[in-house]
Amino acid sequence: MNRLDNKLLDLNTTMLEMSRLVERAIEELLKAIKEEEDISLEHFNSVYEELDSLDKQVQNTCLRMLLEFQPVAGDFRKISSALKMVTDINRIGNQCINIARIIADMDPVVEKDLYLEIFNIATYSKDVVKSAIYSFIKNSYEDAEEVTKKDDSVDEEFINIKNRMIKRIQNGDLDASMIVDIIIIAKYFERIADHGSNIAKWVKYSTGGTIENSNN
Repeated sequence: MNRLDNKLLDLNTTMLEMSRLVERAIEELLKAIKEEEDISLEHFNSVYEELDSLDKQVQNTCLRMLLEFQPVAGDFRKISSALKMVTDINRIGNQCINIARIIADMDPVVEKDLYLEIFNIATYSKDVVKSAIYSFIKNSYEDAEEVTKKDDSVDEEFINIKNRMIKRIQNGDLDASMIVDIIIIAKYFERIADHGSNIAKWVKYSTGGTIENSNN
């Protein structure tokens, strides 16, 4: 294995570490709601700081590889794609903090309703991110293509949540502010999945050479 291959392996390891951080962050959000535990904003800020540090590490590693090895073809696409991906992973961490802030201000009595409403979209979003990162690690166009289908499930669930909230408004069985919070949190999870889909699009570029439009 040459030096560039070793550097690419290190890059994969760091990207996987970032993926695990955001996966755990989503799991901790759900746990806090399900078990009605106090959520620690300090903890989520710490996670984001770690993500930000790893983001800078990946950027520095990629730039050094581009300058030192002047890679071509597949290696160049993989390195340049990683530079784009870490931005999306970092934004996922930021969305997790936004969700944590809303949950921290909520009335614990109604958190069970929140958990039941967002469980599916949170689970689907986490799966999109995890699958996208693994498609990068495996350098697999086919796996990245599957991520798009999973992102569609998130979009569908967001529509379902909005429809359920409309019915609950009509029935008057949930406080209006709680309904707004649920929709906002669901939207954050939808954005998390969008960032996962962006990662998959860059994987497809790195393996096939075609750049697709990314989600904001």
